[in-house]
Amino acid sequence: MKKLLALLLALLLALSLVACDGGQDTESETESETESESVTESESETESETESETESETEDPDAIFDARTETVYVNGADALNIRSTPSFDSPDNILGSLAEGESVERIGYNEAWSKILYNGTECYASSKYLSVKAPATINAVESKTVYVKVETSLTVRSKPWHESESVAFLSDGERVAQNGLATEADEHGITWARISYTDSKGNAKEGYVNAIYLTEEAPLAFTEVNQTVAIVGESLNLRAEASLGGNVVTTAKKGDTFQRIGIANSADEDGIVWSMLIYNGAPCYASSAYLALVEEAKTFSADGMSITLSEGFTSVAEPTPYTAGFNSDYVAVTVTKETLKTIADAGLDANMSLKTYAEIIISGYQLTSSVVEENGMTYFNYLTALADGSGTVTVLSFVFKSADAYWLVQFLTPTSDYTAAKATLFNYANSITFN
Repeated sequence: MKKLLALLLALLLALSLVACDGGQDTESETESETESESVTESESETESETESETESETEDPDAIFDARTETVYVNGADALNIRSTPSFDSPDNILGSLAEGESVERIGYNEAWSKILYNGTECYASSKYLSVKAPATINAVESKTVYVKVETSLTVRSKPWHESESVAFLSDGERVAQNGLATEADEHGITWARISYTDSKGNAKEGYVNAIYLTEEAPLAFTEVNQTVAIVGESLNLRAEASLGGNVVTTAKKGDTFQRIGIANSADEDGIVWSMLIYNGAPCYASSAYLALVEEAKTFSADGMSITLSEGFTSVAEPTPYTAGFNSDYVAVTVTKETLKTIADAGLDANMSLKTYAEIIISGYQLTSSVVEENGMTYFNYLTALADGSGTVTVLSFVFKSADAYWLVQFLTPTSDYTAAKATLFNYANSITFN
């Protein structure tokens, strides 16, 4: 496999945007962010409606409404605009507004709009800020230290309502102070807690979260490490939490390797000393008893980028047409850098999203692939044949953006080995940093 990269260099182009025949129109590639139905683990933000509405969505005035006869309350917005038509296009249709907590009779409903009676007139208001129960009453409680307990992240909101503005996202294990709790669950079964937390700039902030994701039990403390470990048992469950009750993320098999980034300072109540591993770019946990330390990690640098690989890798002396290349017995790595000036000179948008950048590469080289965005990574993969006809290679391609360039980092491994190597390749990609 030492010849893997050399064979591929003879076969593959550098996948450079400026080498593509023409460019993809990026003006229409704006990314829309929609908030997940999950109240606790959404990664997107929504803005509550106020007197200075900025929503640009438009609904058909003849939209179908389910008949309703019920009292609803303004929830999650300081002021909710009442409109003569179900449209945000113009302020000309605003007839008035209702303050948070005020009630109104609803006579029709669809997901976007509610038909209401306002001063005896049939009008419309955004459905997402209307609830059949009055806004939650938050009772003050004695402040106590609690910890976030979620698989991904916990959304902090400006008000105790799942459609209110997202003001922060807290990671599993973060410590906050709880000083308020709702008297009862809302219509979605959420019991809201008021918390105090510190934002990324060190400022004290206050917000609301689903109380079910707070616990007084402190998480296990871990010592940071950077090691490559291998599974030594026949199989091993990797879990979302450092607990036998944690959801199983995947089941690894004997010989699989992972990046270990932490080891628990003590055993848990079941006598397990947990290791924190990286799988598909995200942390997970496994029992240290079934992990063995393998090669030491080695960091390589190339034109402003650094990547940590295992000790078996060597740099390719002449990686042309790539910016850099690294080779091992079972994986080859190619690095392509395109400066923002090069992008702009090619008539492309130097501020395009990573997804758009990846889609242009896929389209320009007519690859059979699609872009995936998860765990903070943007990537795609495809198959190609070795130049000597000895087999196929799976190429796992990640795109990044630094202060001065876009980057394409590709990991190439025999297709027969790809499934076993995938977790390790994500570990390598997750180690990439830029100067």
